[in-house]
Amino acid sequence: MKNSLPPFNKRPHLSVGNSSTEIVAPPDSGEVNATRELVRDLIPEVAKYLNSQDLGSFSLSKKSFFLDTLRQREKARIPTEELIHTQFFFRFPFLKQVQLVGQIPDEVVEALARKAPNLNCLDLRESELFEEDILTLMAQRFPGLTSLNLSGCDEITDQGLKDIAGFERLTVLDLSNCTDITDQGLAELPRLNFLNVLNLSGCDRITDTGLAHLARLDALVSLDLSGCFDLTDIGLLSLNRLQNLKYLNLTDCEKITPAGVTGLRSGVSVITGN
Repeated sequence: MKNSLPPFNKRPHLSVGNSSTEIVAPPDSGEVNATRELVRDLIPEVAKYLNSQDLGSFSLSKKSFFLDTLRQREKARIPTEELIHTQFFFRFPFLKQVQLVGQIPDEVVEALARKAPNLNCLDLRESELFEEDILTLMAQRFPGLTSLNLSGCDEITDQGLKDIAGFERLTVLDLSNCTDITDQGLAELPRLNFLNVLNLSGCDRITDTGLAHLARLDALVSLDLSGCFDLTDIGLLSLNRLQNLKYLNLTDCEKITPAGVTGLRSGVSVITGN
């Protein structure tokens, strides 16, 4: 039975670039612009009720009034240099969803770990200058993190997966195109007791041995194995242990046959094709 997998990256987030990358909000994230427009419209209305002396003071305080409004937001447009500014996260203490795009200096990631204790969704897809030891720090500082996207992070290895297992509350993990991941690293993932969605698309060093490790992820609902060329029908059978699995992507898994797909338990929607 063919069906569509649920999207892996539909959650709203903050986009932050470097000096050569403009700060961008996701297409479906209009809250910041709406907030700016609301504040811009609100200031003249408030000014109607002020006398001339108060009006002068109000003019000087417009910026702080605007920042005080923004600090209540969970996402916003922020200049990149503000990430390593001491006051940045004191202005935005409720920041929960962040995407860092492009070249990311280590100090930016470390500042994020120190100053955003309420973060629950972190997107580091295709980030550059990324060092695995930062994951250990993040796991300690963000115990409530539920979504982590490391798609295309070439530096992620099996040791990185051991560090990722420290994010005990993860429900969504995207490791697509992390091509250095092997079966040994997957042995660490069953420590993620709440993991519902796992994307391993393009992780072409995974074999049937790795599937046996994944079969211990009892909470798993959606699994993307597209482009994992070495998987076979024998390894696929181990996934029958996953009683909550509903969506499985096997696109471009060339060694898996229709007979292997038929051997999966009922109730699993499978995408196949080469």
